[in-house]
Amino acid sequence: MLFSTERKQILCNWLLENNRDTFMSSPLKVQKFIFMYECMSKVGGYEYELNEELAKRINFIISSLTENELSDITHLFNIWKSKEQEIVDGKKHVDLHEYDFNECDEELIKDILSIYPMKLVDYYKIIDKNPKYFLIHVNDYDKLSEELHGVIDVLATKDDLINPVYLTISETGGLLVD
Repeated sequence: MLFSTERKQILCNWLLENNRDTFMSSPLKVQKFIFMYECMSKVGGYEYELNEELAKRINFIISSLTENELSDITHLFNIWKSKEQEIVDGKKHVDLHEYDFNECDEELIKDILSIYPMKLVDYYKIIDKNPKYFLIHVNDYDKLSEELHGVIDVLATKDDLINPVYLTISETGGLLVD
């Protein structure tokens, strides 16, 4: 994993160009974008050039989860756990090392990638109602009425829904929640 200043700059520039709102409002999501990109590029063998498809997938992931949810995922990685005490102690700019990235981390990456395939990224829109993020197929998104947007606003207040929340419009025009 490179984690070089130049590499971070390239990733930050990509995120700024493709998701300016997140880049400007959430330093933690920027950090998670870089972390996930580096981990996933290691598993996928994209260590030297920016992989646009991978960047889109990770952007989709960070855009469909809260900061706390992203942190919870990050904290599952051995590469993070190996530096946990330094991070908890408040040390700034903790360097992560490739030798701390193990098979469990690789399996976790594969699991995340299986949950967020490119088909999902290409065909679903994210409706941001922080702290809830709703995913809806682009064809259904165009059918959302003002009334259904109101229903989504109400759903966003429900604590029992887990991000991301999948939505579908039924044949009768109702909103289905998965």
